[in-house]
Amino acid sequence: MAWCAATLRRMKKGVALPEELRILQEAVRRAKDHVVVTDAAGLILFCNAAAERRTGFSEQEMVGRKPGELWGGHMSQPFYAAMWKVLRDHGQSFIGVMFNRTKDGRSYWQEVHIIPIVDAEGKPAFFLGIEFDVEDEQKREEIMREVEGRLVQSRVQWPRGWLLESGKLSVERLAQLSQHYGKEEHADLLLDDLLALTGVEVAMQYPDEEIVLAEVVGALFAEAERLYPDRAYRSDGDQELRVTTKRVLLVHVLRRIILNAAQYTAPDEGQVAVTWSGTSDGSVILRCTDNGIGIPLEEQPTIFEKYVRGSNAYALHPGGSGLGLYIVKMAAGALGWEVKCMSSVGKGTTMELHIPPYNRAREHVLRGGKVSL
Repeated sequence: MAWCAATLRRMKKGVALPEELRILQEAVRRAKDHVVVTDAAGLILFCNAAAERRTGFSEQEMVGRKPGELWGGHMSQPFYAAMWKVLRDHGQSFIGVMFNRTKDGRSYWQEVHIIPIVDAEGKPAFFLGIEFDVEDEQKREEIMREVEGRLVQSRVQWPRGWLLESGKLSVERLAQLSQHYGKEEHADLLLDDLLALTGVEVAMQYPDEEIVLAEVVGALFAEAERLYPDRAYRSDGDQELRVTTKRVLLVHVLRRIILNAAQYTAPDEGQVAVTWSGTSDGSVILRCTDNGIGIPLEEQPTIFEKYVRGSNAYALHPGGSGLGLYIVKMAAGALGWEVKCMSSVGKGTTMELHIPPYNRAREHVLRGGKVSL
């Protein structure tokens, strides 16, 4: 707690933050959604422009105060008691829907994700709060029904030492990660990685949806084209083929596979193709193939481990996080899917997802299939 108080004093005096928080602050600044970071007591350390716009309070007005003193504090006491039990007593992430008021008195609803950033002993040192607008009443009620009664049960263990595990990484590796997340095109990925790492088991609490694969792939190709415009993208598959699963996890998995494929192909020569098809037993096989640098054969057995990157990938882009394929494997495993990597140096990589029929995948979930963080 003393370190948190010292950090708050640093913020007020404009003194440089510890490296871990500086990295996070850069990502928060560029995030499109409302984001605030607080200390262990809930006092705001910094926020982004979206939080200022949404609440009507300036960052100067926020720093040193609690969200509940400004725009929050309008839910029931049992709600907050359950929330803090999850966050403080268990050091776990919390998702809920909150009713808030702006500085000028306008009311609104937001879906709130609060992620504890724990210290080496597993005690929350900071809280990262991300809020998404939920003005649609039906959507809001759906979320509340899913979360209600599971505020304490829906717990996700935060990786010890938080995302960058600064206590376990070398100074050189921490500097590389700082450089990676500090780039404008990668800044949003830090918050996305945080949500993905803490959100798999929480996402498993959400209802399954019937999803058109072509629509998801199309949206992700649009994002890839924005980030890597000088590659060629091709999709091929049944335009009506659907899978029943957790939408957020499907997007997490495909997003990382597709962006990885685009990143490690050459400008003006790079090709990324996503194909999918159904099988006779009701499964779906989805493949993402590129003509990029490939992964050395001897490194392929560990490529899905956390912070692991291919040596040639590191040489090409030294600042990468090494979390993308780890998150792919973790989310796929929780859903009962298989993910395989087939690669050849200098010729490219194919990532293959085997999505079993809904009933088989559901049986896996009911048996408690999950991947440890």
